[in-house]
Amino acid sequence: MRFSAFTSLVLVAAFSVSVSSAPLPSQDDEAVFIREISSEKRGYYTFPSYAKGGNAQSGNSGNADGGSVGNFGWKIINYPYANKAGNGGLTASGKAVGGSGPGGGGSAVSGNTGNANGGSVYNEGAYIVNGAHANTAGNGGYAISGNAIGGNAKRSPGGAYGGGGYSPYGSYYGNYGKGGDAQTGNSGDANGGDVVNIGGKIFNGPYANKAGNGGLSKTGTAIGGNGPGGGGNAVSGNAGNANGGSVYNSGSVIVNGPHANTAGNGGVSISGNAYGGNAY
Repeated sequence: MRFSAFTSLVLVAAFSVSVSSAPLPSQDDEAVFIREISSEKRGYYTFPSYAKGGNAQSGNSGNADGGSVGNFGWKIINYPYANKAGNGGLTASGKAVGGSGPGGGGSAVSGNTGNANGGSVYNEGAYIVNGAHANTAGNGGYAISGNAIGGNAKRSPGGAYGGGGYSPYGSYYGNYGKGGDAQTGNSGDANGGDVVNIGGKIFNGPYANKAGNGGLSKTGTAIGGNGPGGGGNAVSGNAGNANGGSVYNSGSVIVNGPHANTAGNGGVSISGNAYGGNAY
């Protein structure tokens, strides 16, 4: 086949135009290409992190009861200020907060509290004369369980690539973490103390007998964590009793006196709020 000089020039010009019109690779494209090649050489894709937030649980608290007064037996004379039982103190469990993470929020459980009852006064036996301020039972204290807050599930960055790596599975595995559950512990009792008179010939005296007032028993607030895979559950614990104390007179020949017997007032028993987490 024969080519003329004009034909050769036309071919050279067409080749030059096609080469000059092809786009040159940018630095970003080169970086992506190098990263994909290096991943294939290592034999794996770069997966995002889907670690779950840690769980949290606070311990139980013990009792904080007030002490009692007991008079047992055979010619006991107390006055002037007579007998005063101790008040209940404070028993509280700590706050629990679950950790956050792309694989799901951690659960949170606060501990149960003990009791915080007021102490009682017991008079039992023959010939007990108290006098003056007579017998006063202790007031209930405070039993409060801590708040519980479930961790949030973090949405993985990177859109279809999950956690920012170039995994073809990112859009399938990513962004499905559930918010952590939250549950607050039960709170104990915070009852007022009693005054008990049992037995033959008990004379109390001027201010006589005063039972203790109820205190406060309260459970904490439970807040479920938020997450794209669903909000966490929230359960608040049961609150204990906060009853006012009673006065008991039993037996033959019990003479109380001026202010005589006063039962305690009821306190406050409150269960905490519970807020379920949001799905987004």
